[in-house]
Amino acid sequence: MTLEEMERPDYKAYREKQYDKLADVLRETLDMEKIYDMMGLEYRR
Repeated sequence: MTLEEMERPDYKAYREKQYDKLADVLRETLDMEKIYDMMGLEYRR
């Protein structure tokens, strides 16, 4: 591994972390039980 590779940010990991943050906010603000019900799925916490 070169020095340049070591300093390069891991964009894939960063992007996944940002998606996880977005998902957390959506779960907190949306009625997930209702959404699962509309999709015909069982909601589990």
